[in-house]
Amino acid sequence: MVVRLKKQGVSMVKDKNDSNDDLICYCSELTRGEIRNAVKKGHQTIADVRKYTGKNITGQCAEKNPSGKCCGSEFQREIKKTISA
Repeated sequence: MVVRLKKQGVSMVKDKNDSNDDLICYCSELTRGEIRNAVKKGHQTIADVRKYTGKNITGQCAEKNPSGKCCGSEFQREIKKTISA
């Protein structure tokens, strides 16, 4: 998946290739791999994953996420995808 991002007036293209290293939550620097690992250990909600990983910083999406959007929908999608795998 190619994601087009615009931050501070500069356009960037980020190739999110389903890598464990991809950041999902930029506020907490929580990666796809950390989410997958937590879900495989039984943590099946965003709150549970955040508690398990200790990565609880939220609400800085506009400043930290290059897309300027909240990670919630992508985070939830990753949880569901991992559960069904």
